[in-house]
Amino acid sequence: LDRVCELRLKLEDLQSIDDKLLKLGIKDSEDFIVINVGGNWDLKRWPDANFVQLSQRIIQELKVKVVFSGATSDRVHCEQIVHAAQVPSVIMAGETTLGESLSLYKRAKVVVSADTGPLHLAHSVGADVVGIFGPTRPEITGPRGVGRSQILFKEINCNKAPCYHLACQNNLCMQAVSVKDVFEAVKKLF
Repeated sequence: LDRVCELRLKLEDLQSIDDKLLKLGIKDSEDFIVINVGGNWDLKRWPDANFVQLSQRIIQELKVKVVFSGATSDRVHCEQIVHAAQVPSVIMAGETTLGESLSLYKRAKVVVSADTGPLHLAHSVGADVVGIFGPTRPEITGPRGVGRSQILFKEINCNKAPCYHLACQNNLCMQAVSVKDVFEAVKKLF
């Protein structure tokens, strides 16, 4: 059974994202890493403080720009992360159509995301992805696209089976994946 998902991009979406990136200071030939901070529900979100440290390390150590993507509802998280990180980043959350988002992921050197739609969309257009899993199991809901992937998942007592305990107060499964883990995964794909 072939479970590979591959999406194709429209030329106008590729051109549109190139134009938007150029206006934000990212040239056509320039590498960047996309960070998607969203999640279908709060338990699938990696802590904002971790994204702060990750974006700092990417910019300072890899010498590459970071673009934050996501829905309009993710924009506040992105703004808080960028403000706390105090490193120059681009926020595109809520600023792209679906086609432009796909084109953004395709242009990115690496896309970092929790187990949510953008992770799977990015992988389906051939982007290299770092997937952060916690309550869900990557062998069940992991990316099935055509890019390379680094999947990060730490089994703890409560996530041996997929966990849908939406009232969870501590989210230990997502906290178990460290900034170092994610940064090392990014470096493997970079």
